[in-house]
Amino acid sequence: KIGFDNLTMLLYSQHLNGERCRYLEPSSDLKGHTKFALITIVAVLVVIASIAGYRAYILEKERINNARFVSQSFYTELLTLRDYLELVVLKTRGNSSKDELIFVLAGVRDRARSLSKIYWLLYTYTGDDDHYKMSVALGSISDFANTLLNTPPSEFLSSVKERANTFEELAQALEEATEKCRGALDCVPPEIPDKILELLKS
Repeated sequence: KIGFDNLTMLLYSQHLNGERCRYLEPSSDLKGHTKFALITIVAVLVVIASIAGYRAYILEKERINNARFVSQSFYTELLTLRDYLELVVLKTRGNSSKDELIFVLAGVRDRARSLSKIYWLLYTYTGDDDHYKMSVALGSISDFANTLLNTPPSEFLSSVKERANTFEELAQALEEATEKCRGALDCVPPEIPDKILELLKS
């Protein structure tokens, strides 16, 4: 049997436990604050994601516009290089002086080098491997002309004339490129850089 004092202690203990449980339960105010905090965090994350997405869209649009601007602005350089290559052929088959050939070859070298850098810039904007290949091919034309310009004076004229056919075929390759791409650099057929590199191997 439980004595009166023991019964009193038991009831008091149960009363305290009930009070503890009641105090441990989260209040409605606390639940409301937690819900508001979660909604705020989600809203902030949505705003951040929206800003990041919009920024990515703006950067992509800017990249496309920059590539288009470069492609259209420097197209005439490709035409000029083609003309210089054709001029080398005319000079080698005529009675041109050494100084005239040096001037024209320097034009080939400098314009090919500039175009190589321009196509590299297009490659960085677009990631298009065809632009990378064209950059390499035009760099090879520049190196080809530069090698001839550094030929010993006594061998210069004969060295250039021996390569007249190569210059002619290079000019034809660029003529084909300009026929396909009227007004822009970004639509050169992919076989053109391969053709240029093959011509310069021989």
